[in-house]
Amino acid sequence: MLTVAAWYFMFLALQRIEASVESAIYQGCVPIAVLVCGLFAGQASFWSLRTLGCILISLCLFSLVAARVATEGVIAIEMSRLYSGIALATIAGIAGGVYVYWSAQVVKKIQCKTLDILCNRFYLLIVLTGAVGLSQSLGTTLHAIDLMLLGRLVLLSLVSVVIPVFTLQHAIVVLGAPRVSIIVPSVPALALLVEQSFVGWPSPLVPSLIVATCVAVLFSNAWMSMRPTNHALSSAKP
Repeated sequence: MLTVAAWYFMFLALQRIEASVESAIYQGCVPIAVLVCGLFAGQASFWSLRTLGCILISLCLFSLVAARVATEGVIAIEMSRLYSGIALATIAGIAGGVYVYWSAQVVKKIQCKTLDILCNRFYLLIVLTGAVGLSQSLGTTLHAIDLMLLGRLVLLSLVSVVIPVFTLQHAIVVLGAPRVSIIVPSVPALALLVEQSFVGWPSPLVPSLIVATCVAVLFSNAWMSMRPTNHALSSAKP
């Protein structure tokens, strides 16, 4: 169910807002969701550099959303679609963060491997997307399969789905949820680079805040690399 929520809402959001904004919101919500799960489970301390890093990411995300609402984007978008895209990306990011945390806990408890999780993860997503595809294809005429198009779709799925999903899950197994949740938000920088290359932004405000989000992620990652004894912001009790 978490996989369905993360993927389905992510693609719905991509139909409404720019990829760089969507990925910044999505990826920025992941470390926040992982931290909140850790706080509720008593596995993380609120008074730590990890929390400070997530707060910094949150401030950048809030500023990014505000700037995107106030700025004309790469593509003209109705305000209702913009708001819904932001909301959908947020839901997808939270679901993705909970998945990262939960799968890491499963790995710790039963010592399962990367493929053990991946081979049991996508059944509900396949059923849902199959139902949506069937409902959209009813009443239409099926044409002969374009082998060139089919080949491009297979290549796209390999590059954008299979490899990222496998490497992400393997990273969760090896590094753990907190570190992975801090590293992955660097993805918006790549989406922003592609957008800047093809269309560009009329204002530097939104791109600057996307870069600021990535910088906040780098700081958070550096802080997490410190020893646990240095994480506390307040002095330890004797």
